[in-house]
Amino acid sequence: MKEIITTNRRVTNPILSVIFGRTAFHNKTKGNAFLVLWDEKEAKRLQGELSMNGWNVRLETKDSFRAYSNIKSTQPDVVVIDSRDNERSFNELAGALRSIKATRQMPIVAMNCNNEAKSHFADAHSTSEGILETISRFQRQNLNQ
Repeated sequence: MKEIITTNRRVTNPILSVIFGRTAFHNKTKGNAFLVLWDEKEAKRLQGELSMNGWNVRLETKDSFRAYSNIKSTQPDVVVIDSRDNERSFNELAGALRSIKATRQMPIVAMNCNNEAKSHFADAHSTSEGILETISRFQRQNLNQ
């Protein structure tokens, strides 16, 4: 994608910020996040919040196999998986990501998971309200200026 925002000048239209996948305050992103949530409305809300705070966000709300394929191909900096309504899919997806070399070291944040799921597969856990703070631990260390 071609850089459209080329200055550090503040753009006040939040819609443009979400469309471009980053805040209007930043030329560079904090990293790439992949969200797997089963509630589409909540997924869009979190996608917007993370995008407004400098993250490029990809999203899957319907199919854990499609999420797995997209995560393997895009290699995000952090994966957030919600299991509030679908703990079995969380365990299957997180287990599959841990089972192959290409995604084994990829940080997984368990959102709204029980203790077993948190401790077994996840590098961190969070509620939806605290997700921005939680994934900030996994932002790119060397942001290009």
